[in-house]
Amino acid sequence: MKKEHRVHPRYRVQLLAKMEEGQRVSHVKVIDLSLAGCRILCKQLLNPSAHVRLTFFLRTEAGHKPCLPISSRVTRVFKVEEEKVVGLAFIGSILPENRIEELIAEAAKNPKAKLA
Repeated sequence: MKKEHRVHPRYRVQLLAKMEEGQRVSHVKVIDLSLAGCRILCKQLLNPSAHVRLTFFLRTEAGHKPCLPISSRVTRVFKVEEEKVVGLAFIGSILPENRIEELIAEAAKNPKAKLA
């Protein structure tokens, strides 16, 4: 079995996010999340090393509230049928307003969410 070398644990999630690449804005599905980055499903093809801004949405009683966007760099791109699986690495410091720690804490409540 392959040994995991990640510093931050990854968690399975099912979140919607807004992705901005230059002037192009689209909505993507986040399928895993850590303090270092995430994997998303999207329709468009992204170039490795491209920079994007990702805005997560926190579920509240009043609906979905946007968090502070976080800059990310594309690390990997895989094509799965019509969608692309894209690995993103967060750039810079993670701020409380990005709400990533809250999203991870929520995901960690599910014992099957942690990826090896």
